[in-house]
Amino acid sequence: MNKYVWLVETIYKSKRISFEEICKRWLDNDMSEGKPMSIRTFHKWRIAIEEMFGLIIENEHGGQYRYYIENEEEITHNGLRSWLYNSFCVSNTLANSQRIKDRIILEYVPSGQYYLQSIIEAMIDYSPKSIKSIK
Repeated sequence: MNKYVWLVETIYKSKRISFEEICKRWLDNDMSEGKPMSIRTFHKWRIAIEEMFGLIIENEHGGQYRYYIENEEEITHNGLRSWLYNSFCVSNTLANSQRIKDRIILEYVPSGQYYLQSIIEAMIDYSPKSIKSIK
């Protein structure tokens, strides 16, 4: 998951970036463990990112063959996918900051862990269609 978030962040911040530049940045990242990224791995991750976050990574098919996020508004709009993506970004950033973990203080927010699932289930069980069928 962290690798997917890294790839999206790398492309998003660059706006347009070549596969060669992605590979260079990958090798500069601790997650790579010094192993280069193959084009096959890149495409697997690209497909997984689309399935998971709904973000479409496209190639401009001409010139330098640079990659970009076709529907980057999915990241910037306040929706479920944006929230999910941003949550993973924060998690990824913190996971990659282990050497300074003693200097980071986080607020504990238990409501998501304890109540979110119950609230979502209640909303599904008592949707307008199910309320009409009860009457």
